[in-house]
Amino acid sequence: MNFAEATVTEDALSTANFSLAFDPASVEAVEVGDEVTVGIRPEDIYPSGARVEVEDSSSLIAARVDILEPMGDEIFAYMLLGEGRTSMDQSGTDDQLLMSVEPDSTIREDTDVEVVIDRGNVHLFDTASGNALAHGLSPVSGKLETETTADADD
Repeated sequence: MNFAEATVTEDALSTANFSLAFDPASVEAVEVGDEVTVGIRPEDIYPSGARVEVEDSSSLIAARVDILEPMGDEIFAYMLLGEGRTSMDQSGTDDQLLMSVEPDSTIREDTDVEVVIDRGNVHLFDTASGNALAHGLSPVSGKLETETTADADD
């Protein structure tokens, strides 16, 4: 599972490299300003072309494919996030995502890609205790996220 530290804002879970639309009122144990850990399974991250197939996708997230690991019925794509986008052994876990793609995928190493996260399968954990807070984010009603969040400083 991918893990990223996030801060709860009035309308998002904000990590160092991307934000996920989020209503803090949808999770009883969460308040604005809380620090949480976001958990995302590799199979819940999709290339941007598959965005229409994801019922409740995140906004586009810019990444760079660092390593591809063929596993037979799937390929693990190790991706780097953020401005520096250094190799896997030089970056922290908040600067990486692991995505699972089909073996016939056209994704290639050392290329820039955009991905989306299936918000319905995002897990939230209390950073201090590690306790699970939520499994799946509530749908964003009437709002489709469209902006790319490649640079958290923008």
